[in-house]
Amino acid sequence: MLLFPAFLHAGPGINCNITINHTLIEKNTISCQLLMTVPEGWKIPKIPKISAANAEDASDFVLDNIGKLKKISKTTYQMNFQIKIPITANKKRQLKLQITCPLCNDICTMVSQNILIDFDSSEEYENFLLTLFLGFLGGLILNFMPCVLPVLLLKLRSFLPDDRRNLALVGGICGNCVSFFAFAIFLTLLKMVGNVVGWGMHFQNIWFLKIITVVLFLLTLYAFEIVTFFPSVSWENKSRLVFWKNFMASGVTVLMAIPCTAQFLGTAAAFALQGTIPEMLGIFFAIATGFSLPYIIFLAVPFGEIPKKILKYSDVVKTASNYGILLAFGWIFFLLCNHLSLPMILLCLLIFLLSSLFFKYEKHVAALILIAILPVIPPEQNFSSGATHPNLDHIMQKITDKVAEGRVVLFSISADWCINCKYNEMNLLRSPKVQHIFREKNISFIEADLTKKNDDLMTFISRHGRIGIPFLMLYGPAFPSGLLLSEMPTVEELTEAIEKVELPSAQN
Repeated sequence: MLLFPAFLHAGPGINCNITINHTLIEKNTISCQLLMTVPEGWKIPKIPKISAANAEDASDFVLDNIGKLKKISKTTYQMNFQIKIPITANKKRQLKLQITCPLCNDICTMVSQNILIDFDSSEEYENFLLTLFLGFLGGLILNFMPCVLPVLLLKLRSFLPDDRRNLALVGGICGNCVSFFAFAIFLTLLKMVGNVVGWGMHFQNIWFLKIITVVLFLLTLYAFEIVTFFPSVSWENKSRLVFWKNFMASGVTVLMAIPCTAQFLGTAAAFALQGTIPEMLGIFFAIATGFSLPYIIFLAVPFGEIPKKILKYSDVVKTASNYGILLAFGWIFFLLCNHLSLPMILLCLLIFLLSSLFFKYEKHVAALILIAILPVIPPEQNFSSGATHPNLDHIMQKITDKVAEGRVVLFSISADWCINCKYNEMNLLRSPKVQHIFREKNISFIEADLTKKNDDLMTFISRHGRIGIPFLMLYGPAFPSGLLLSEMPTVEELTEAIEKVELPSAQN
């Protein structure tokens, strides 16, 4: 998926921003998403006309599956369509399209712009093996990222030596691979219908939050032995249960890990989301393999070579993993509270308390009926995040004004569900050294919140080649268009970037 921004000038002071995201879903089929951002007060009354900009290109493509023009925000319109390339046109891997549409306020005017669609993927294929390796490394590093820490202890039980250790490890490996593969299929379906996809954006969906809250609640009860599933089974069935228990635990771990953008993982995931379906599946398999490497290593180590002293710490690991699950449940419930009013939050707490008591006294039917109430609780906004969430156009105008005054601006996009964002906040933005630099150089800090769905922010992120958050960009007189930072920059990286975006005179 590549991005081609263009500015249409329809008259004095009237600008319309067009972006086309496109994905090669088959050898001769391109799925496209047309995004048009208009000035406030203006509107697009009908579907834009898409045609060949060059006469010689007219016979080289066919428009298909043209969707409706949808208004997805106050100033942004979206339309999905497909381009089918005849087999005889395979030699040509570029198309120049002309987008023409009316733009109306008190008056109407026609705007038109040529946009080049380049779907030559030879370079991407040359880098595919490298991206697979980066995905593998990213998946491995993902095991040690802050976002996985609440549920990392969940996996440790599989590493303890017992009679079914290998079966538990195999269940964990299968769970990782199937979960990442299912996530890749889900993203593929979203792309094919023209949605803007991003890493970890399922945490914006209240239905996902409700379901994962219930799952983690039941896992917490199971971990603390308040409820026991399948209490009397044969040894053979117990072995199967060990496999499926670790399979499901790995699925939960993957869901919790997906918001992370670990080193190398962001590059690989961006390539996957921008590539073809086979490329996406291959890269996600590489990520899953890297994420499963600790399991694979422990599976390869013979049982006799594991020090017997580890057995002494089995109770410690069990206790730590129990509280790790409880911490994960608390975090997810906090995210769900962002969508609920105070009475609804109190109702949820009452449901959890009563169902726990019912499970403890083996009244399972009553407990399950109570839990079934939670998904139908209506979403109501309880409290807004501390981050500002104004219109993106207003943010960019504010940044432009401050840069025009000669100031440096740090723009951050974060979310309550992004633990890496919280890590940046605590270890970077709030560090004494950075705070001193901000005061000394009079640097402005502007933050936008992506806790809930915002297509404008996601389009802005994808326009800069990223697929998720944390997102940090510095603006200054020397870089008015912005200097993109890494997802988790160090203090030294931020300091060097600040010096780079300043005017030379300000650095002396």
